[in-house]
Amino acid sequence: MQVCAKFGSDYVDDGKGESQSGYGLPARFAQATLGRADRLPDWSGVLDAGGCTPDLTLEDYTGYTMIVRTELDDNAIGGSHRVHVRDLSGAIQTHAIGFSTLIVRRPSWYPRFAIRLGGFGSGDDQTRVAGALGQTLYGLPWLAIAPGDYEVRNQRCNSDPTASTACYSPNTGTLFIGPNIDGTHNSHYKFVVAHEFGHAIQDRASGLVNAVYTRDASLDENGPCGCGFVSDPTDRAHCLQSQQRLGATQIESCAHYVAANTWNGSSGGACTFVYYKNFREDNRAITKPPLAKSCAVPPKWLENHCLTAQRGVEWDWLTFFRSAGVNAKPVPVADVNGIYRQACGGTCST
Repeated sequence: MQVCAKFGSDYVDDGKGESQSGYGLPARFAQATLGRADRLPDWSGVLDAGGCTPDLTLEDYTGYTMIVRTELDDNAIGGSHRVHVRDLSGAIQTHAIGFSTLIVRRPSWYPRFAIRLGGFGSGDDQTRVAGALGQTLYGLPWLAIAPGDYEVRNQRCNSDPTASTACYSPNTGTLFIGPNIDGTHNSHYKFVVAHEFGHAIQDRASGLVNAVYTRDASLDENGPCGCGFVSDPTDRAHCLQSQQRLGATQIESCAHYVAANTWNGSSGGACTFVYYKNFREDNRAITKPPLAKSCAVPPKWLENHCLTAQRGVEWDWLTFFRSAGVNAKPVPVADVNGIYRQACGGTCST
């Protein structure tokens, strides 16, 4: 039989129209150990893309303990990526939240059973992050993600105890996704986790283009193309509808593209992007997150609200990338990375 594990995970932005649920995500590519007390492990290795062990022979009416780590590794099954999800102390989580002992009681004919490992309901920050990152590894073609080790810290941006946002640090190559202290932009938002991982994917694959996040002084920050209405004042550098210089627009929309594909699949049809900051509607009402926006229908936000040369809006660019990726001649994430490498002469980071 196979033994399958799921991470304890649920998210604030789950079930808003996207096709992939975040509740109880399979422990895809997680390192795990299965064994009996006072013995060497019966099995130790990497769970497959479904969060399952290989076929094992286990004894009936016997107690086993399964340890699932927040260390993802798809090397053994054809990939070339390792994702280390560490806590505030820098440790990999090495215990199952919830059930840790399974008892095999099955009819002899039953070929498979599953054990759920996880505190369903609130979940745990570290397993919540690991589950979402495993879903990104599963949902994107391996060619889209450069080989190597990806360092993830389940703590606030740049280890700053006062920071309230998630971020990717290109200087250290580290992804920071902290717990929920401000209500948005943290490990409780599955689109945030995949979005920030998208920045790490960009950086490794093509380098990050030069991005200046300051907006034109003439722009009304509380208007349809500003961010003055975002609840967290430290998180107003950009938002889904803000007019930005093209570098910042492209960096953010590429990360959105990764998140959109993670939770909607990479085929065509409806696409829901669940956003994690406030949004200013055309009637001037401020909608609070999580809010579902289409990533399939171009909003033409810049054209309709603040058309300016050499400027862009990340929502417009998200729908552009998504449309390009699912049309008759698709341009998937891997090809987008290749286009940027060629345009930049090898890497965009310089």
